[in-house]
Amino acid sequence: MPVMMGQRGFTLIELLIAMALTVLIGAMSYRFLDTAMAVSEQGSEVLQQINELERVWLLLAADLQQASPRLAAKPATGLDALAVTDFLPQGRPAMLSQAGGGLFLPSILQRPGAQLWFVRTGWSNPLQQQRSELQRLAYRLVDGELYRDYWPERNQSLSETPAGSLRLLQDVEALSLRFLPVGALPVADAWSQEWPPVLSGREGAAPPEESQAADELALRLPAAVEVQLQTGTLGVVSRVFLLAGSP
Repeated sequence: MPVMMGQRGFTLIELLIAMALTVLIGAMSYRFLDTAMAVSEQGSEVLQQINELERVWLLLAADLQQASPRLAAKPATGLDALAVTDFLPQGRPAMLSQAGGGLFLPSILQRPGAQLWFVRTGWSNPLQQQRSELQRLAYRLVDGELYRDYWPERNQSLSETPAGSLRLLQDVEALSLRFLPVGALPVADAWSQEWPPVLSGREGAAPPEESQAADELALRLPAAVEVQLQTGTLGVVSRVFLLAGSP
């Protein structure tokens, strides 16, 4: 069969150019796809941590809004029966932060990383168990993980092993707390880094009457608690909670 004039195939150079363009387009498409998948995965991680953080805020809000002014229990036996009363001039507080009143909360509770301890009311009891509606709580930060420990309140030793512990959040780099005393204006100088604040026995202290009134106030709950969390994904986030149980 005779070959038609003017019809020819691709040259070798044209084939090489076409192959090179195909490889280039494929490489660029893969890079775009890989970047899109990485962004999507990172977005999923951020969204997951946002959801977990929102759960933390909801739990803290429920716990702090139902915080009880009940003073720390004094069991008949146990080392903590002396630890709080002997070394805290104000007496037994209703809330303790990590170094509140000059004490070290992790040692008192024997729970590493303990940052905040208090008792709340309104513990739901759907199974109608024989227990109080009061619940002890401790928030802890250990190895970048935030935990919520809980106990049924039975006037037991502060160092008793908790009934349960719930991991709330991971990738937490730092946790800081501030407390606003009842009656104080919410200005920077009014906030305390610990609860109860160390008031008695310091140089330049207020007159005895004012100091005693301040000490009695420190035994109660603060008016508000500011919680600040620093995470590797979201950075620094904070929330202020008002306490309904404070006078």
